[in-house]
Amino acid sequence: MRIFISHSSANADISENICSYLEKNGHSCFFAPRDIRSGFPYAEEIMNGIDGSDALILVLSQKSNESPHVLREIERAVSLDLPIIVYKTEEVALTKSMEYFLMSHQWLNTDTDTGFGKLLEGVNGLQIKEKKVDTSSEAKTDSAAKSKKPFPVAICIAAVIGIIALIILLIVLINGNGSNGSVSSSQESTTNSSAVTESTDGTTKDESVTILPPGEVGGLEEVKPGDTITFGTYNDEPIKWRILTVEGNIAFVVSDNILTMKCYDAAESGKYNYIGNDDYWNEDISTLPMMTQKKLRGSNQWHLSNIRTWLNSDRENVQYNDQPPTSAAMPETVNGYDKEAGFLNGFTREEKTAIVPTPIKTNNGAMDVTTDDLVFLLSKDELELLQTADVSIAAKPTEKAVEQNKSTIYGAYSLDLGVEDHYWWLRDNGGAAGYEGYLVCNSYAENKVISYPVGVEGFGIRPAMKIRLTTDVINKIAE
Repeated sequence: MRIFISHSSANADISENICSYLEKNGHSCFFAPRDIRSGFPYAEEIMNGIDGSDALILVLSQKSNESPHVLREIERAVSLDLPIIVYKTEEVALTKSMEYFLMSHQWLNTDTDTGFGKLLEGVNGLQIKEKKVDTSSEAKTDSAAKSKKPFPVAICIAAVIGIIALIILLIVLINGNGSNGSVSSSQESTTNSSAVTESTDGTTKDESVTILPPGEVGGLEEVKPGDTITFGTYNDEPIKWRILTVEGNIAFVVSDNILTMKCYDAAESGKYNYIGNDDYWNEDISTLPMMTQKKLRGSNQWHLSNIRTWLNSDRENVQYNDQPPTSAAMPETVNGYDKEAGFLNGFTREEKTAIVPTPIKTNNGAMDVTTDDLVFLLSKDELELLQTADVSIAAKPTEKAVEQNKSTIYGAYSLDLGVEDHYWWLRDNGGAAGYEGYLVCNSYAENKVISYPVGVEGFGIRPAMKIRLTTDVINKIAE
């Protein structure tokens, strides 16, 4: 059974504990701080979360009782006739609006572990009803159709005659353009193919890309794994990419160099290792609730990460749905990128159109979350592709990346040890702790991959993407 957990942000910790308890006992949950996808409209994500659930649990406190956002979630659940269980954490005098929606629903008045057991019993005992479907639009359509008068027969006949005449005219014109009335394949291949793309910031654009005959890449005959191409721009420099695989006309590529040094995700509290005035620098936070870990050191969930939002944005002002990657939210308080234009901002319209959206799956506990991304980081499993393509796992930062970096990490972890290549982020979750991600190590280290807190800002970003090879905006670098 899928449960939507409605709560105030003030009750995030207990709500996360409820979510964890239910998922350990065979249910899945929609828990907004975890499951809202970065770069997607918040309200739409909430609506989809409720619509895709079988029941709703309201974590009732004075804060949630007064929250207009919670009230809208309850109203939506009631409109869909979803079962609602009210988990009351304190004595609350319901607002009139809340009382109206909740007066016929099941209540549990406890916040102890026993209460979680009762909550599970309540969920297991729910009788799931068939969800209501809003048929008002269908009814309006039927009504409108019935109210329409039939077209006069004469008008219908005239329309048919007009269409036939148009077809005849087109045939005549086509026959006049070639000896056999056909269009050559080269003529077809150089036409513009229109595409409507939607950025992760929710903006849509009507874009086009010049199509070349299959097998041609920027006028070159072919490319293969291991080849180097240039495509797009970052920090006012063309980006070099290494081809990992080629399937049909799609190339899977990763940047040849580390392009920038950034944290994977900033501490959600806005100050690294702090919640308010409470200092957690010397604390073992691995046993704290996941939400608390993320507040202190950032989230290792790819779909929620700051770096995913930044990589997939072409805006001058990137829109972050949670804590932006400000310098204050990082341990050295440097390398903040909340004011930096999105990674795709330096790409032309034709270049952005040539990028193929790629489904990326994030293991999110009891459920997987899949996002369609234009740009992403490699996974641990995909590191094998580098070896197969004879591409080095070791990566040096560009000169611009070194100039841009204000962190001491590159010096301490690489230069001071006599190597120029550096650690770089993968997208996978880094283990049981909610704040650890994976880093590919440099050539000095004995290990190939290690876990590390995702909020640290001095490690490398090596983007990956899939590109249509049938575009004229790719250039191959001669070996």
